[in-house]
Amino acid sequence: MEWKKAHFETRPHKDHYFILATASDTLNVLLDESLTRLQKMLSNKFVGRYRTEVDVFYRKLQYLESMMDEWMELQRQWIYLENIFESPDIAAKMGADAKRFQQVNNLWHEVMKNVNANPSVSKMIAGYQTP
Repeated sequence: MEWKKAHFETRPHKDHYFILATASDTLNVLLDESLTRLQKMLSNKFVGRYRTEVDVFYRKLQYLESMMDEWMELQRQWIYLENIFESPDIAAKMGADAKRFQQVNNLWHEVMKNVNANPSVSKMIAGYQTP
């Protein structure tokens, strides 16, 4: 698989979408292999005039790796908490916590809706500006 063909895989979950850890295996392998190759290129004395390009792409992939890790952790916690806060009785007793969860829940739905509509990984990282 190459980066232009790489995409996030989503599947329906109740009335919204979320990224599956198992569906991301192919993407994770591509990411690990690419980061290793780019690291080797950066340490090679012949990288010369391509150093900036290689470094920018390397940092974009590091960003992608970090973002995917964060998404997976958020998803894991979100699935657990969603079951708790779905109950109107519990949500009413939790007050401010229920409102905070609802804010995160709405944001997560929006993010996953966008990922589902635009699953291209290369388009997502193309917009990332390296520091």
